[in-house]
Amino acid sequence: MSLVFPIPMEDSVWDEIAAGTLTTAAEGGIGYWADYETVRYKDGPHAGWVVAIKNFTDAETGEAFDDSVKMLRTQVNNNSLFGAFRKVIEGKVQVAPYIRKWVIQSIADGDAGMIDAEAADVLVQVAIFGDIVFG
Repeated sequence: MSLVFPIPMEDSVWDEIAAGTLTTAAEGGIGYWADYETVRYKDGPHAGWVVAIKNFTDAETGEAFDDSVKMLRTQVNNNSLFGAFRKVIEGKVQVAPYIRKWVIQSIADGDAGMIDAEAADVLVQVAIFGDIVFG
């Protein structure tokens, strides 16, 4: 099976892009607005990389997000991140043009190297909230 963004992509390539993006988000992109737990690959080529981020709480208060912040999901993984990538690529959520360019380039190259902490933050927010809520 191939995933379809603007170009076909093998599942294994997407898994690497997702793991790279989630690792970047967890290790430097989302800490200013959220506390969370990570699930990491135990072995294989991505050992130590993040496969899911879950149990989000407000970084300032430590409490669950209030009603003003509508969470669509309580966990971000390959599937929910896929939806966030699509929304950004298709222009369904407003992001800085350079972030959209980096997201598209990461898909075109089959490499998460273009996804820095800022872009990873945006993608995780879109996966959880459906839009950019913080920053």
